[in-house]
Amino acid sequence: MKSWKNVVSKLIMVIFAGVLFFSVQTNTYAATKLTAPEAGWKRYDDTNGAFVYLGENWIYQTGSASLFNSTQHYSSQGMGGNEVRFKFYGTKMRLISSTGPAFANDISVIIDGVSEKFSAKLATTTVERQQLIYEKTNLSLGIHEVKLISGTNGDWRLDIDAVDIDETGYLMASVGSQLKTPEDGWKRYDDTQSEIKYLGEWLYASASTNDSNNSYNKTLSWSNSPEATISFKFKGTKLRVIAIKSRIDGDAIPITIDGVNQTYNLYIDSTTKSYMPLVFEKTGLEDGIHTVTIGVQNGHYSNLDAIDIDDTGYLINTDLSAPIDLSAEAVKAKIDLNWTSVTKATSYNIKRSTTEGGPYETIASNVTNTTYTDINVATGVKYYYVVSAVNGAGEGEDSNEVSAMPLVDNGRAILTIYLTNGTEKEYDLSMTEVNAFIDWYDQKDAGVGPAKYAFTKAWNKGPFLKRTEYVVFDKILTFSVDEYEADEE
Repeated sequence: MKSWKNVVSKLIMVIFAGVLFFSVQTNTYAATKLTAPEAGWKRYDDTNGAFVYLGENWIYQTGSASLFNSTQHYSSQGMGGNEVRFKFYGTKMRLISSTGPAFANDISVIIDGVSEKFSAKLATTTVERQQLIYEKTNLSLGIHEVKLISGTNGDWRLDIDAVDIDETGYLMASVGSQLKTPEDGWKRYDDTQSEIKYLGEWLYASASTNDSNNSYNKTLSWSNSPEATISFKFKGTKLRVIAIKSRIDGDAIPITIDGVNQTYNLYIDSTTKSYMPLVFEKTGLEDGIHTVTIGVQNGHYSNLDAIDIDDTGYLINTDLSAPIDLSAEAVKAKIDLNWTSVTKATSYNIKRSTTEGGPYETIASNVTNTTYTDINVATGVKYYYVVSAVNGAGEGEDSNEVSAMPLVDNGRAILTIYLTNGTEKEYDLSMTEVNAFIDWYDQKDAGVGPAKYAFTKAWNKGPFLKRTEYVVFDKILTFSVDEYEADEE
């Protein structure tokens, strides 16, 4: 009986140990060699600009064939507190790293504020490369922020060879990332853009200095004058600032957006400058026009390389005033717009929405008159309009908003089409239908649109469910429109 109890006791201990081992393996993700991403994953090398390395004396290793892409970043003993930060869009991530007997076993990973620890230490006599040492799956589909923080023991405290994420996901820039080109959903304006105004003492470098040669579009603007400022306005919901980081730049550069004061950091404790990093980001702004001012921190330098905004937004040409006295008049099947001319404007953009306050769609550009007739309207729909002035330096602010609803068109007409073979076709149509035919004809005459136009015959249908008659453009000699007023039913 005692022997049986011992067997049961040992069996329970083995089961408990197995459960504990499984739990440990689940949380620490026992290393597995993974030299290429598996199906459903894709890999980013440690050299990708989206990775932000924080802390002193990161060691960058290159030229080793045993590493993915022959490179890795690592932090050694006495260099604690180092971090790697990045953002990605997706649902899962994996860390590929080196492992061995002298690696830390208390490395921290923080994903969206939730912290875990994992180990890169293995009971082996050699260092193993390209090991999967951490995995996180089943995240909600979206943007996730990740921090990897070096451990407190071992000779090698944190190592990053590569990161795997969803094959349909992507890395995203975060403050500190190198951002040589704008990401999807953004567009870039160089520091030389005319809508960006420099007040006070600013120096400008083109492709003749090391700094400018390593900058976006090979240009850079900088100053150390406390009175110097940069100002601009933009239409959109988000803003990014691209600059150079160095030992002579300030760590609290003032920036004001719509009267709200903030700061960002251009200082790094390194003799090597950082070119084209993302140094400031603001998202979630109301869709509209925003005023931005960037200053200079007293006793330090400030610089600007470029700015990124929404790819649907634009910088405001502050040399152009907004059109004033925009008015809208509702008429049958159309809306007439009128406004006051703007000095220095060469044309105007007409924007429309079915929602008060927008967002607006540009329905016409290069309009040189101060009037416009919108004929692409539907009965019973209220439309909202704004107009902006444009010249060679860009687009100005939007005008006041006006709205109108097209009047119901009770007018009708006899449309007579004369064909090249001498045949005449006669149709009794509403003016809306007549205008649709004339629009098709004008567009086809300009070389666009279908070659034939369809008329639905509501008369003499006989036993047919539907009768459609087609008129071919190049068979039309001329046509006439005889309007009359139909009685309201």
